[in-house]
Amino acid sequence: MPKTKVNYQDQITFRSSNQFVIMLENGRRYKTFTNKYGKCSTTADFIRALVIDKFIEMAPELIELNGKVNEVENLKSQNESYAAQIHETLSAVEQYFQDRKSFE
Repeated sequence: MPKTKVNYQDQITFRSSNQFVIMLENGRRYKTFTNKYGKCSTTADFIRALVIDKFIEMAPELIELNGKVNEVENLKSQNESYAAQIHETLSAVEQYFQDRKSFE
């Protein structure tokens, strides 16, 4: 699925240890996070997903206050498509086992 083209004009930098960066990289690939946020192609996307999730959890009115935010829209569309893929896979697996039981 093509991502919406976003022209980022601001950049946020922070200092962190090498272990923290490795933790973020591993978290991006971790099953629990991919089930919740979908597959994040970069660490920056993963951090965006974490921040947006916290905003949704703690202060959803702030998201609506700023109007349409491209990062929020991208995350929502990614989560919807990823959830649809998971649903298709689970349905196929369930059908496979039902068919297998009927042959026995």
